[in-house]
Amino acid sequence: MGDKVTDITFKGFDVIGIKVGDQAQSEAFRIRGQADFVHMAAHDNEAIGFYYTGNGTGTVLNSDAYNNIGPTPLSAGNIDGFGAHGGDVSFINSRAWNNSDDGFDSISSKGTVIYDHCWSFNHRGNQDGVGDKNGFKVGGYAYRTSGFPDTLPVHTVKYSLAVNNGANGFYANHQPGQSATWTNNTAYNNSRANFDMLERVSLTDITNIPGYREVLHNNIAFTGRAIVNDNNLPENVTNNSWTINGGLEITADDFVSLDTTQLSAPRKSDGTLPDVSFMLPVSSSPLSQYNLGYLAD
Repeated sequence: MGDKVTDITFKGFDVIGIKVGDQAQSEAFRIRGQADFVHMAAHDNEAIGFYYTGNGTGTVLNSDAYNNIGPTPLSAGNIDGFGAHGGDVSFINSRAWNNSDDGFDSISSKGTVIYDHCWSFNHRGNQDGVGDKNGFKVGGYAYRTSGFPDTLPVHTVKYSLAVNNGANGFYANHQPGQSATWTNNTAYNNSRANFDMLERVSLTDITNIPGYREVLHNNIAFTGRAIVNDNNLPENVTNNSWTINGGLEITADDFVSLDTTQLSAPRKSDGTLPDVSFMLPVSSSPLSQYNLGYLAD
């Protein structure tokens, strides 16, 4: 969809079977104008599911992107489930799983991106293990030192879930400033870290540093490293499973279920997410008492 295409809504169908050939990437949907998606799915492609670029804006609601795999070394590291690299974009109640690169990616975004009640799981690369494999790659401008938006966007990640990803669950991705406010998210068994707050010094200095500008409240991390590259102010990192009373001692008994197969269950007839008990804290757990995680009220 070109720059001048606006006020378009796609609703209620699947896109499958797109090939990449010898290109770096293909896309099921490429948006440079304005488009919204409701109860959509892009799956079993060699292509990115939903790709906002240029000045592209819109909302993706109740939609899925899964089994999108770049089969070649060139394409594998580009095939995300959802990409927000343009203007303001919101992802709501959407899921990404088993895509060869990242589940959700907003590198180089000029606009503010909101991730609200989104799930990202089982990103492990292509058949050769090639791909970045993050659940949520939020922000960042790689190693550029020019061409930034006038104001760096600060994104929002809330009530979202990252599980069994081959790199990080939630990743600040070298942002040269605050990447996001991270609130009531749950991360489980992500290979490198559940939360990686890596930033870089500034727009003109590409040196990587532990993040000191991030804000994290009411999050859960279980199994694997809770958080890395964290030099944030204590008052900006509160009421998390790893900060309460020096870190809560969490076991599997704190949760109703750790059955990850629930996460790919069919959506309800109205397109909303399935009801799950995965990582729902039991009532006696301090996780419930402190109202932590993606299923909190």
